[in-house]
Amino acid sequence: MKNEKKTIIIAVVVLLLVVVGAVGASYAYFATVNKTTGNDKDLNIVTEDLGSIKWEGTKVFESEGLLPGEMGIQTFTVDKNNATGKGTYEIDLKGVIDESFGDDVEISLYKSTNPTTDNVTIAEGESNVSAYDDIVYYSKEDNIVINGIPEKVYGTIALRNKDQIILEQADFDNTTLQKTTYYLVYHYKNADGDQNAQQGKSFSGEISVRLILDKDKSKVIGSICENDPDSASCSVAKLANTNSDTVVVDEFDNIRYIGSTPNNYVGFADRYESNVYKISGSLYSKDNAETRAFESLDDCQSYAEKQFSGKGDEIVCQFEYVEAGNNVYTIFLVDKSHYEFTDIETKNFDTDSDCQDYITEKYNENIAKDVKCSLLHVKGDLEKYEMWRIIGVMRDVDDGTGNKSDKIKLIKNSSIGRYSWDTSESSINNGHGVNEWSQADLMKLLNPGYESEAIGGSLYWNNSSGNCYSGENNTTKSCDFTTDGMKNELKDIISDTVWNTGAISDVEVYNTKTAYELERSENVGKNCTSGDNCNDNVQRTATWTGKVGLMYPSDYGYATSGGRTTNRATCLELSFNEWFHTHDYYMEHEDCALNSWLAGGSDVNSDYILYHGHGPTSMLTPFYSSASGIASLKSGGNIESTYASDIQAVDIENGEKASIYVIPTVYLKSNVKILSGDGSRDNPFILG
Repeated sequence: MKNEKKTIIIAVVVLLLVVVGAVGASYAYFATVNKTTGNDKDLNIVTEDLGSIKWEGTKVFESEGLLPGEMGIQTFTVDKNNATGKGTYEIDLKGVIDESFGDDVEISLYKSTNPTTDNVTIAEGESNVSAYDDIVYYSKEDNIVINGIPEKVYGTIALRNKDQIILEQADFDNTTLQKTTYYLVYHYKNADGDQNAQQGKSFSGEISVRLILDKDKSKVIGSICENDPDSASCSVAKLANTNSDTVVVDEFDNIRYIGSTPNNYVGFADRYESNVYKISGSLYSKDNAETRAFESLDDCQSYAEKQFSGKGDEIVCQFEYVEAGNNVYTIFLVDKSHYEFTDIETKNFDTDSDCQDYITEKYNENIAKDVKCSLLHVKGDLEKYEMWRIIGVMRDVDDGTGNKSDKIKLIKNSSIGRYSWDTSESSINNGHGVNEWSQADLMKLLNPGYESEAIGGSLYWNNSSGNCYSGENNTTKSCDFTTDGMKNELKDIISDTVWNTGAISDVEVYNTKTAYELERSENVGKNCTSGDNCNDNVQRTATWTGKVGLMYPSDYGYATSGGRTTNRATCLELSFNEWFHTHDYYMEHEDCALNSWLAGGSDVNSDYILYHGHGPTSMLTPFYSSASGIASLKSGGNIESTYASDIQAVDIENGEKASIYVIPTVYLKSNVKILSGDGSRDNPFILG
C-alpha cells in the first residue's frame, strides 16, 4: 500500500520525572529545608529502522527533587542516521502533570549546531529560608544562562496535562544534516504564594522525535502528466512541487489541496456568451494616406499602388465600413523599420479558429508581425461567478465504461439549501429514509434523467423549481434552482463516474485512511435485520454511476494541514470524533478542523463552506449499523451518523425546522484544461 509520508518514530523518551520536595502537611506555604530525594531516570531510547540516533545527557536531574524557583535542563542531540530521502523531523512533547501545579511549570527549547560556543546552562539561584509561627518560607530563583547565540526554538509555555506540543519541525536531508544539540529547560516557578498542595506531587513529560519522509512526488506527477501534459489534472499535480504547503500527495497517490485557505477556486459565469481573447503582436508604423470608396479590395489596392508608389515599404488597403452601398477603405503607407510588440486589442470569439481567422485577415504580414491570439478568460462578470473548489486530482477514476483516468474533483463553495438525503413514509424505517444512494431522493434531485419524478426530479440539474423532500415521513417544501442550479458550462465538462458508496462503521474508531478504505469497500448500509427502523426491502450496493454526488469523509480528513498543537500526520491518525471544535473553549485537537478548508478554515468570516454557521452537512457515505444512517459533518467539525431524512435545528433563514445542508460534488472529464486564473478567489481558475 502506498504511503503519503513514511513516518518513523526516531525516539520515544521519558523526558523527566520530578517529585517536588515534601514537608509537613501543616505548612500553609510550600517551604522546606530538606528536599525529597528523587530517582535518576535514564532516557528510554527506542529506534526503529533508522539505525544510530545519537542522544546525549541521559540524566534528568541529580539525586534531589525540585523546589520552587529551580530549573532543570535536558540535552539531546539529533545527528545523521541511516534514513534516505528528504522530509522533516518533528519533536513533540506530551506533559503529564498534577493539576495542582496550574501554570507553575514552564518549558522552553533551544538548539545549536555548534555547542562548543553556543549553549544553554542553568545558574543556580541563592536559597533563602525563614520560619514564622511554625511555617517555613522558602525562596529561590534559578536563571537560564545563554552562551553565544543558540536559537530559541520554542518560547516559554506552561506544561499542560497530556497536551501534545510540537516543539520543532525542521528540514531533514541526511546528506546535509548538521548535528544539532537541543536544550530543553523546565522551570518550576516560585509563585510567591501558597504552593503547599504541590508538595510531593510530580510532573513528567514524554518527548518523541519523528522522521517524516516525503513521498517521491515526481513519480506521481509524472504519471498524471504522462498522457496529457496540458490537462487541468497535470497543472494541479505540478503545484505539489511549487505549492507544497497547500498541495500534497496523499498515501493513495491522489493530489489534495490542504490547509485553511488554499488557492483552489474555480469560477463559472452566469452568462457564457463567448470567450475573451487578447490579441498581441508587433504593428508596423503606418501613415493614413487616404480614405475612399471602391467596389472591391483589389480595386483599392490597384489604385493605391499607382497613386502612392515608392512612398512606403508596403502600401495596404484596409476595409473600414459600407456607405451608400459602397465599400470604404483606408490606404496605409507602412514603415516596416519601426515596430513594437504590444497588446493590440481584446475581442470576443467563440473559438480559437475564429480569432485566428480574424487576425489573419486584419493583421496580415504587410502591417504586422508575430500576431497571436491568447485566451484571456470566459466572458462574465467576476461578481457573478459561481465559485467551486478543487478537492484534488483523484487517480484511476472509472467513467462507468471501464475506462479509468485521473480526474479533477470539485465541490461547490456553498450549500444549495437543506434537503433530505432520503426520506420515506412512516411505515418504512420509521420515516427516516433508506441509506442507499442509487435510489436516494437527493441523488434524483441533483442528477439528470429523473424528470419523471413528481418531487425533486432533476430540478437542480435542470435549473428548475418545484417541490423537494425535506424531512421525515416524505415531508416536502418548495425549492427553486432557477438561479442556483447547475451552470451549463459546468455541465459540459462533468464526467460520468463510478462513485464508491461503501459504508463506514463506528465513528469512534475510524480515521481518515480507514474512512478512505471503507468508502471503497464492499460494506453496504443496513447491517440491521429487524425492527421499525430497519424494515425496508431495498438492495444495497457499494458503487453508483452518475454525475453529481457528495463529498466523502476522507475528502474532509485529507484537506487538513494540522497546526502547531496537532500536526497533519497526527490529525490523519485521529478518529473524526476527536476533531471536535468550538470557538467557545479550547479543544485538544481543534487544529485539525480549524486548518481544513472544507470546514471553512480558521477564518470565521470565510465562505462557511461546511460549518461556522452552515451546520450539519450531508456526505455520500452510509453507515452500515442502521438502515437510515448516513455520515454528516457536524457544526463542530466532527463526523457523526445522521438519519437520511434528518431534521435539525431551526433554519435561521426561514425560522422553520429543516434538513441538513447539501453541497454538490462532481468529477470532471480528464481532458479539461485550465484556461486562465491562479486559483485565488479574486482570480479563480477558468476551465474548459
